[in-house]
Amino acid sequence: MAFASLLEHVGGMGRFQVASVLLLALPVLMMASHNLLQNFTAASSDHHCRLHWEANATGLDPQDLLRVSVPHGDQCRRFVTPQWWLLEVNGSAPNSSWLETEPCHDGWTYDRSIFTSTIITEWDLVCSSRGLKQLAQSLYMAGVLVGGIVFGGLSDRFGRRSLLTWCYLQMGTMGTCSSFAPTFAVYCLFRFLTGMAFSGIVLNSVSLSALEWMPTRTRALVGTFMGYCYTTGQFLLAGIAYAVPDWRWLQLTVSLPFFCFFLYSWWLTESARWLVMVGKSHQALKELQKVARINGKKEEGDKLDIEVLRSYMQKEMASSKSRHTVLDLVRTPILRRISCCLCFVWFSTSFAYYGLAMDLQNFDFNIYVIQLVFGAVDIPAKLVSILTITFVGRRFTQSIALILAGLAILTNILVPRDLRMLRTALAVFGKGCLAASFNCVFLYTGELYPTVIRQTGMGLANTMARLGSITAPLVKMVGEVFPALPFIIYGAAPVVSGLVAILLPETRDMALPETVEEVEGSSIPHPTMTFVELLARLGGMGRFQVTYVAALAIPLLMLASHNLLQNFTAGVPEHHCRPRPVANDSAGDVPLLISIPSDGHHRPQRCRRYVEPQWHLLEVNSTVNDTANGAATEPCHDGWTYHDGVFAHTIVTEWDLVCESKTLRQVAQSIYMAGILLGSGLFGILSDKFGRRALLTWCYLQLGVTGAGTAAAPTFIVYCLCRFLAGLAMAGVSLNSASLCMEWIPTEARAVVGTINGYCYTLGQFVLAAVAFGLPHWRWLQLAVSLPFFLFFLYSWLFVESARWQVISGRPDLALKGLRKVARINGRKEEGDKLSEEVMGLLQIPPKSP
Repeated sequence: MAFASLLEHVGGMGRFQVASVLLLALPVLMMASHNLLQNFTAASSDHHCRLHWEANATGLDPQDLLRVSVPHGDQCRRFVTPQWWLLEVNGSAPNSSWLETEPCHDGWTYDRSIFTSTIITEWDLVCSSRGLKQLAQSLYMAGVLVGGIVFGGLSDRFGRRSLLTWCYLQMGTMGTCSSFAPTFAVYCLFRFLTGMAFSGIVLNSVSLSALEWMPTRTRALVGTFMGYCYTTGQFLLAGIAYAVPDWRWLQLTVSLPFFCFFLYSWWLTESARWLVMVGKSHQALKELQKVARINGKKEEGDKLDIEVLRSYMQKEMASSKSRHTVLDLVRTPILRRISCCLCFVWFSTSFAYYGLAMDLQNFDFNIYVIQLVFGAVDIPAKLVSILTITFVGRRFTQSIALILAGLAILTNILVPRDLRMLRTALAVFGKGCLAASFNCVFLYTGELYPTVIRQTGMGLANTMARLGSITAPLVKMVGEVFPALPFIIYGAAPVVSGLVAILLPETRDMALPETVEEVEGSSIPHPTMTFVELLARLGGMGRFQVTYVAALAIPLLMLASHNLLQNFTAGVPEHHCRPRPVANDSAGDVPLLISIPSDGHHRPQRCRRYVEPQWHLLEVNSTVNDTANGAATEPCHDGWTYHDGVFAHTIVTEWDLVCESKTLRQVAQSIYMAGILLGSGLFGILSDKFGRRALLTWCYLQLGVTGAGTAAAPTFIVYCLCRFLAGLAMAGVSLNSASLCMEWIPTEARAVVGTINGYCYTLGQFVLAAVAFGLPHWRWLQLAVSLPFFLFFLYSWLFVESARWQVISGRPDLALKGLRKVARINGRKEEGDKLSEEVMGLLQIPPKSP
């Protein structure tokens, strides 16, 4: 559409766009803190009835007092009178007195070892009042729902920037007031108003950052970047919550930054698209000239005037004379279908997402670790989604993400509860798929609706999402009647919506529609893919393409080896403290018996040893149960002894990554994934600037060098640094391999080629298992999976650069040479000889902005 061309004239993706995205991304870091805040401010802890005052006056040990006052395992009742007989070894119950219990009239006593203060402990939201916890979250989500309706319509009337500024102020004020709430009712009121502001920020940030000021080709990248900011916010929330365990201080900490966002939001620029839509052409002209000046295109900006603006945006200015309402979302057939399908998609995505993300304590793991894991899964999920969004399409990504998420949740119903690791893994996978769905649907919705009603459409979508998030905690409550029912509902909804998403039109590589008429004309207009026609003339899926795919697929076999390598190089063998030297004077296995305590399974403890040898354990009548009584223990000051088994030599045994240092194993993998994260953004940008083949060749070399460097790492820090750099290169290899495949393959063969590449990655996992079995030493294993990349580096010089990229970059002469080479390999030399630069100029590929 015309405005996209106008953006290119004033700089495309220039300094202005980059600065705007960064300023709008900072508040997104704090959005997760408010959305998921009740995981920490409303966390439940162990509790029991407060004891009788007469029992407290006896001077008994606290455990004995608890035993005589509260039935074992009961959190909501206590004995009417202390049951002193329970302290006797062979005591019997007095007549009928042991059955008499009562509610906790004097309140509760809470375990404050993890959460020192929450709204649960503040207002006793337990037992008969435990449903109020879900009510508080549902009221917050109700605020988000109302905000979506109110601020969606208001931003179409009063502008994106004005509403965004107001919402920053409301978010900061209401969040701060929540931290000082004197009662639960007042707390819920302020949380409701906070939720309203949350909706306004999300709606207007998306419009200003990823849609209305961005060129078409960068919208997916910017949308994914904003999604990663939200993901990073989940890590930030876990860190802040760990450091600030008091709920009031935590609430205040995540609210105050919005006052800073409010102050600098006055410098944000209003959407020129919206200004034209509401008939404020003069102001739109000023904003465009400001953008041109910031982007270093002052001359282009000075050439703009009202007449030029009108010539570019005749349709848009004509449409501004007509009034649009929420009824326009369903008035015409295609928009009605789009709106109905998006309602399903948004509701189910939010419903299932918050059903999982707001129930972290259900996984029987440390809540801070689970929060980090649930945040970390968004990184690969969104990386995969941006690749499929960009190279496959929005509709496919949306549909498959929802269906996979639903199937993962439904599968979890069949997994026994004692397999908590598998249950958690399935939940994490499902949450990752839902994060990918969110990442796609924000962008997809903005591309489907025309500018004149885009925010109204986003408001409707946001409304359905908040209905889903409101319903999620309420559905959780039915689990008290039938435990599996919530998960059946959470799983079925995304599967149904994934099937509905197939009915949506595709928008990949399409400019934003401006008017309702453009959408209704032929759904989403599809440009002629003349480059595809050119490929068909030169052989289609010929010998060149087959060879190219095979050459790019071989390195994919080794990518799985690097991604999953730490399953083997960081394997944890059985271990225990190294016995004290004095105990080593004895023979056989006696030193272990007298030096290391046993755990509950009669195995040596891993992280403690006796301060002094326990010689009495050598007595004939001694039992294992004698070991722990009164014997002092200490950490493993002299290191550990590792058992030779599956993992003969790993980074765990090399640098003692056990006990207090065991988390460093996960840190190493996280650093590698952080490298992939950074590499995805870095090499994505660089490949658009310097070419796919050049960056792929470099990444092969970097992966080989840093992988070999990892194998020779003298310290754990050097190991992590090399792994980080290997992750960077890994992202570059994945991105550029996918780009070269997509840009040289005919449309009809892309799905097959994508599947082949996926199978190569899968086959690489088998290769890794076999290589790891043959090389149990971690250094040799690391070296074995890294050296092949030097070979890939050598033959990558034979690759042909993407002709699409060369045309976009203004190098039609190089593209012409490459296409003639392709034609020759495919046996179409005559067709190649007919090509000329004039023919190349007819290709309908949008030029790259300078």
